Amino acid sequence: MGSNRFQRVWIVDDSDVDLFLQKRLMELTHFAAEVVMHRSPTVALQELTSAQPERWPDLIFLDLNMPVINGIQFLEQMRALRLNRGEVNCRVVMVTSSTNFQDVQAAKAFSFVAEFVSKPLTQPILLNLQQALTSVS
Repeated sequence: MGSNRFQRVWIVDDSDVDLFLQKRLMELTHFAAEVVMHRSPTVALQELTSAQPERWPDLIFLDLNMPVINGIQFLEQMRALRLNRGEVNCRVVMVTSSTNFQDVQAAKAFSFVAEFVSKPLTQPILLNLQQALTSVS
């Protein structure tokens, strides 16, 4: 990757306010060429299932606390998809208001979880993520 900009980023969060704020912040910082918002983790998983691995996002910002499927359940299903598909270069940043240590530990157990950040996402947090994650890509 020649620049610090990601090609495709997804935000998976059940909060319309968080979706809007995160997407706007990514636009202002030129974080990604394409930002896709998913209010439903179930729909996001369906899209991952039907998409070819090269169409998967580079990065998914995943809320931990959501109804129906929480962030950990999403990660479990994503891990199964990754096993079926072979190596997919898609990492996850957990974004949450939770300060529960068990939540952090559960998320970090997945090798493709790159970071765990607290809400609200801010410009300094996003810029630090961009620098850290693109330098290892």
